[in-house]
Amino acid sequence: MHGTSRALDENGIIHAGAGESLAQADAARFMETARGAATFAPMARACNPAGEAPGRPGLNALRLTKSIVVPREMLESLRRIHKVLPGYNPAGQEPNRVVLGGVIYKAGDKADYSFEANARDVANILRNVRRGKQFSGLLHCHEPRARARRMEPGTADYEQSFARRLIYAGADAYVEHGPHLLRGIEIYKRRPIFYSLSVPPDADRR
Repeated sequence: MHGTSRALDENGIIHAGAGESLAQADAARFMETARGAATFAPMARACNPAGEAPGRPGLNALRLTKSIVVPREMLESLRRIHKVLPGYNPAGQEPNRVVLGGVIYKAGDKADYSFEANARDVANILRNVRRGKQFSGLLHCHEPRARARRMEPGTADYEQSFARRLIYAGADAYVEHGPHLLRGIEIYKRRPIFYSLSVPPDADRR
């Protein structure tokens, strides 16, 4: 993190989304020309100082809660397993959700993955898009790895709503390239949402 930021600064490359603390990673950066959330390891997220503890360098990341969607009959089987395990507490159990071994399972039409964006992270990102709108407006994204090989645009269930909210907040474009797939484009309020512009790493590039 330190070396990358230093190299970018020394070469005059404007960069955002990472810093020596969460406040720095959270801040918008500007450059005088015509006109990013990323896949990350848990400890890659920046933190602000707390008392005598220094801030932690890292990313301004959009945290996601991952769930596994299963047909209802499978969810009921998981619920029966949950009930016989030590420590089961019937209080607070939800009819369409089971937490088993730290994994969240939800009822759905077919087996799949589901991601819910952290509301506080979304609010912070939208606030900083509004702050930086007069100078910039490009948002870059990596999609969660569990959905990365899907071809449909906006396959992570949080993604289309998040991209549209960023456009509504003032972003001029939303660009994703993490999945290394070419996907569709949505025009929302006359602004483009690119759900993935990358090509597969093994594609013929001649």
